[in-house]
This record gives sequence, C-alpha cells and structure tokens, in this order.
Amino acid sequence: MAGAHSYASLIVCRLFVGLGESLFSQSVALHYSLWYKKDEIAKRLAFFIGAGVTAGAFGGLIAFGVQHVTGSISTWRILFLIEGVPSLVLAICVFFFLPSRPDMSKYLNEEERLICLARLNSESLGEGGLGIDWRGVRHAFADWKTYVMAIIYSCLNLTLSSLGGFLPTIIATLGYSNARVSQLFTVPPYAVALVVMMLLTSVSDRMRRRGIFVAIVFIINTIGWIILLAVVKNQHARYFACFCITVGGYAAIPLMMSWTANNTGSQSQRAVALGMLNTLGQYTGIVSPFIFPTSQKPTWHVGFGLNLAFSLLAIILSLGMTTYYHMENKRRDRVEGGPPAKGVVLDVINQHDLAPGFRYLV
Repeated sequence: MAGAHSYASLIVCRLFVGLGESLFSQSVALHYSLWYKKDEIAKRLAFFIGAGVTAGAFGGLIAFGVQHVTGSISTWRILFLIEGVPSLVLAICVFFFLPSRPDMSKYLNEEERLICLARLNSESLGEGGLGIDWRGVRHAFADWKTYVMAIIYSCLNLTLSSLGGFLPTIIATLGYSNARVSQLFTVPPYAVALVVMMLLTSVSDRMRRRGIFVAIVFIINTIGWIILLAVVKNQHARYFACFCITVGGYAAIPLMMSWTANNTGSQSQRAVALGMLNTLGQYTGIVSPFIFPTSQKPTWHVGFGLNLAFSLLAIILSLGMTTYYHMENKRRDRVEGGPPAKGVVLDVINQHDLAPGFRYLV
C-alpha cells in the first residue's frame, strides 16, 4: 500500500489486508483452545485483543507524529510502512517459533506434555491432531447457536467499524478544530477500553460465566450511543460517550470468542463456529461507511441510531443465550442424574456439544 500509485492498486492491496484479517483473530482463539482450559481463554484473548486496542491508542499518536514529518516521501506512505514492516517481521518469527499444539510441540519435554494433555483431558479438550473432522464441520453449520452467536458478533463489529472509520471525525466535532490535536483525543478511550477489557475477562474466567459480561459490555455500548444520539451541545458528555462505545466495541471481542470456543464440543466444530463469527459477522463492516454521511454532521442520527439498535439487539440475544444455556444445563442434569464427574472423558469427537456430560458455559 505504501508503494501504490493508483486507486486500483490501493484497493487490491487492501483486499489482501482484509484476507489476512479474516483468518487471523479467530485462528488465535482456536489456537488458545488447543492449549488452555475453558476458564483460561478469555483473559489470554484479552491480551491478544488488547494489543489491537493498544495499537488503536498508538495509532492516534503515530498519526499525530507522522503529520509532522517532512521529506521526499508522502506522510501517508510513511504511515503504511510503519504499520506494515513490523507485521512482516513478526510473521516470519511466528512461522518459525510459534508452538503448534501440545502433543506435537518441540518446546515441551515428555513430562510437560503429559501435564498439559492431562489438563486438557480434564475438560475433554485433548483430542490430538485428528485433522479435519467433517462431522464436526457439518454439525457446526447445522447448529442454530452458531448463527445466533455470529449475529451478536456482528453487532459489536458495527461498533468496531464505526470506531475505526469515524472516531477521529466524531471527536473532531467536539470543538477541536485542529485535526492533529483531535488525533490525540482518540488515545484515552482506547486506553480505558484496554483496562476495562482486562478486568472483565479476568472476572469472567474466574466466575466461569460469559453471557452476563457480554450483556454488560453492550449495555455500556448502548449508553454511549444514546448519549451521542441525544446530546449535541455538551461536548464533555459526547467525549464520555466515546469512551463507552470504545469499551463496548473492544471488550466484547474476547468474551464472544471465548464463549463460542467454550460451548463447542470438538475442535472441528470449534474452528467452524469461530470462523462463522467473522464470516457472518462482517456484513455490518460493509454497512458502516455509508451511515455517517457528511451531510448529517455532527448529529449523524442514522449512524448513531443504527449502532444503538444493534447494541440493544446484542443485549437481548446475549441474555437469551445465557438463559438457554442455563436451562439446557439443568435439563441435562435431570436427564443424566447430575453433572459429570470431574475428569470423565466425553465423546465430543462423535457427538460434539451434544455428548452426554457436556455442559455449556453460561
């Protein structure tokens, strides 16, 4: 992108960036599920997503600094180089040094491997390198829960895409006419979102609960969009709303990914369900560039209103799924005479999340 000389070449490069993004975050969530127990994933995903939040914070600082650079290269080209070169270097390191899975990793000795696999087997997570199990793939595509979770994920994606494209623009309407200064005001909301995300995911892991925390995050998100929609003159209130929507956009990501990973029985089902979060959840990213027309500045009632509607939908669906998982666990306890004994191996390879003894994380 830094070397592009036409609009067409820029779009082609951006398509490759999108291709990489579409595979990336859900693959990390799947990779964590190969190594960690169910109540250990959310906070680790928060570290991973937190790197993105930190990048969002530093993005404003970098953009502010690059605007002061003078030289023979355009500042926008310098910005793409700053963002692209470290990613390329890290990709090479990941290819050579990221461990694959416990039963195959060269970084573990036999004693460490047995301990790791015993931990995973205690929650029927240690399936080993079976490759693609097409029964699990078919089950994921046929499972209605896959689509409901993807719809919830699409609601946060609308906030994320709105943030990525329009947060600096929204902040610029708060009265800071200098575009360079307004870039700096994008930093604190990302910093607060990082802290809130780490706290919520840590508590979620400790309590082994997901749905209520997803709902809490979307409630915070809803408050932000209501303020932006209802308040025009009070710039302090609107800036506070920017904190709310940034928290609402980012803190829900690790919670949703870990909730999806926790409630899928087999690795192949988990891979498809996580992939469907992005596959079905990205349609809102296509919508977001068209809901903030310049003619509606600074009220943007269409953009703010649509985000508010999707946030309310996410609250309803997340609480609905929480209720369903709770009732289904109770039903299975009645049918099976109580929860399974700790360490019992479940037939998740053949029956996935329908296996006797499998219980959902609420």
